[in-house]
Amino acid sequence: MEYVEKTLENHERRITKNESDISGLKITDGKLTTYIENLAKSIDNLSSWIKTFIIVAFTVLFAIAGAGLTFIIWYIQKG
Repeated sequence: MEYVEKTLENHERRITKNESDISGLKITDGKLTTYIENLAKSIDNLSSWIKTFIIVAFTVLFAIAGAGLTFIIWYIQKG
């Protein structure tokens, strides 16, 4: 009988410990979910800024190339 009582106490301690571990995992999971959602929003915002920068960079590049081409045509015509 003593063996059964010790075994039951041992199982109760394990169950209590596992319940505590599961509660901790639930809290950690909630924090990680929030962190990942905020990270995804930040990445979306950053990718929007990168797209804007690329568009502006190509616009400036084409403007400079157009001005250079115009100068070359003017210089050839001036001759």
